[in-house]
Amino acid sequence: MKRAAAVLIVAMLSFSRAGAGGDDVFSPDKGTILPASESKAVAHQCSRRSPGPIEGTWQPTAAQIKDLEARLPDVLHRNLKNYQSSTHIGSRYHYSPPSRYYRQYIGFRIGGRKLIYVNALMISDEELPYLNDWRTKAEIVCDGGAMAFGVEYDPATKTFQNFAFNGAL
Repeated sequence: MKRAAAVLIVAMLSFSRAGAGGDDVFSPDKGTILPASESKAVAHQCSRRSPGPIEGTWQPTAAQIKDLEARLPDVLHRNLKNYQSSTHIGSRYHYSPPSRYYRQYIGFRIGGRKLIYVNALMISDEELPYLNDWRTKAEIVCDGGAMAFGVEYDPATKTFQNFAFNGAL
């Protein structure tokens, strides 16, 4: 589902960066492993680098996702800081903590390795009812800056690569 950048701007302005504690981790109820049938949709991002070339799919385990989610907040914070610095918008916009991102996970085989692709986006409470079914259908957002990101995670090496926010607002 593609949504207009204007909706994302409104959502971005409605969020404020919270302090510490539970906001600095990903909420378990806002993450899902997508079925392999959604691989084509996830693999075609419209305003950020797409994963690939994709050689096939596989099913990540709950334990692999739990490990990924324990490591991802640091990667997100580092990239947000760099993004805000490079775009000079840090003082104008306040981005939400990891707890505000909804995440979709899908296993791709890329370059002979099993990687987990993270498709993450902020969805406001007002927007959530309008999504088809984010737990089983890929949500593709165009533009929106740091409101959406993608990253590849290698569960064998426990490393992230190719982190990318969406195109600018």
